[in-house]
Amino acid sequence: MRLDKFTQSFQEAISDAQSLALGRDHQFIEPSHLMLALLSVQHFQQTIRHEPEPMRHNFQYQI
Repeated sequence: MRLDKFTQSFQEAISDAQSLALGRDHQFIEPSHLMLALLSVQHFQQTIRHEPEPMRHNFQYQI
């Protein structure tokens, strides 16, 4: 996967997702890790048109 093809904010979200996975001793970045990371991106929060906190809680529970 070529990370340079993604936007800067998405590259940061992937990096944050990796940190979440490693911090929990997970071997893989799961979709829940990535979604949690994306929920911290302001532009993504505005795009989803939903309250981010219930979603954040759900993804934290999943991982």
